[in-house]
Amino acid sequence: MKLQLGVLHTDNQPAVTDDLASILCTFDKADFPVTGDLLAGPLAMAYRGHPITLEEDNETQPLCYGQSILTFDGRLDNRDAWITRLGLRSEIPRTDPFLVASAFDRVGEKLFPELIGEFALALWCKRTRTLFLVRSTCGSRPLYYVSRDDQIEWCSDFSLLVKSHGSSLELDNEYILQYLAARTDGRRTPFKHIQVV
Repeated sequence: MKLQLGVLHTDNQPAVTDDLASILCTFDKADFPVTGDLLAGPLAMAYRGHPITLEEDNETQPLCYGQSILTFDGRLDNRDAWITRLGLRSEIPRTDPFLVASAFDRVGEKLFPELIGEFALALWCKRTRTLFLVRSTCGSRPLYYVSRDDQIEWCSDFSLLVKSHGSSLELDNEYILQYLAARTDGRRTPFKHIQVV
């Protein structure tokens, strides 16, 4: 299992450790060999995961590279094409998050439609102060978000956002009707304020 989450204060308040703690709840760092927390101005990001591929053995997330801060869950199927396009040496192991961050530095947001694979990612561009929440078109890696007046929270685990917001959540009656009719829309959740990327 891999978990990525974060909070962006849209009112430019500085992020604090408690921003992550309110979402992480009971997740213990000791349960994950790859962990990382990052505070950068209005942004707080965290990652918890288990390496699966050889490239992930030395992975660091959240990854700070160039103008971006990134968490990534998944795999790139066109990684060799990106290694060539970026002029990198193929014999040096590169993680998928590194390739995405390097490519973003080179081509910006035009990158996202050119990524082939199964993934979900959160990327903060420091230069433009823009947050990108992106999933592959196959959509098998989850990523959810809650947008409030002064902040955006995201997490790859739906239940953690539900626990974090508790009684402030309002049921989405349209979703419930769709569910009862066995015709749910994959872009909705049972709660009005929790959206699917």
